[in-house]
Amino acid sequence: MCAAGLLSLRCSLGALGVLAWWVLAAGGCGGATTTGYVFPDDDGAGGSAGAAGSHATGGAAGGGGHGGGQGGGQGAAGGGPCTPACGGKACGSADGCGGTCQLGSGCICTPACGGQACGTADGCGGTCQLGSGCFCSQICDGKACGSADGCGGTCPGTCPWGSFCDDGHVCQCGPSPHFKLVGGKCLASCGQWLSHNGLSDKGGGCCKSGCAGAGSGVGATWDCVYCCESPPGCK
Repeated sequence: MCAAGLLSLRCSLGALGVLAWWVLAAGGCGGATTTGYVFPDDDGAGGSAGAAGSHATGGAAGGGGHGGGQGGGQGAAGGGPCTPACGGKACGSADGCGGTCQLGSGCICTPACGGQACGTADGCGGTCQLGSGCFCSQICDGKACGSADGCGGTCPGTCPWGSFCDDGHVCQCGPSPHFKLVGGKCLASCGQWLSHNGLSDKGGGCCKSGCAGAGSGVGATWDCVYCCESPPGCK
């Protein structure tokens, strides 16, 4: 009776009857219960929700896996060391790694020497040289006329007795008439010679035959054969 009723219900209800038949059969017919029965409306809503939930959960999990993999890959790619790019750039410019291009990185350094003393640091590992815009102070103390002044020129320094330093910083015989160039030698006058050697000169010291006292040898002055201290004067 129970089996026949179930079969009849299954046939009359079609697909829905199959479900009801399964429920009743599971409950033992006489002790049938509606536990586990899913009404059509509930089936649609529950199925949709389940599908949506399943889809959302699966999608989120899949998306998380994809995003995590992609983000992890990008993090690994961007975590390497940064190589400064300074070739051909001016030193002090950005190096592309958050710093600036320094000497030795391949950057171009322009010496900064304007207004600085020659010989000081040029900011490029060297020193400011003549022609770089630096100013030069001559070093000529105690140097002879024509000596290098340390600035590419020569010093207006001292010359030997009987000569002077001209505008070109060359020693010249003179000044005239106290000194004259004779046979390639710069000779003093007798009066200059006596004064230079600390001898008295009261006149009459220019002698032809020699000196009665102290005096010069022959040809020591440009104006006398012998230049003699006076007095005593000539022999």
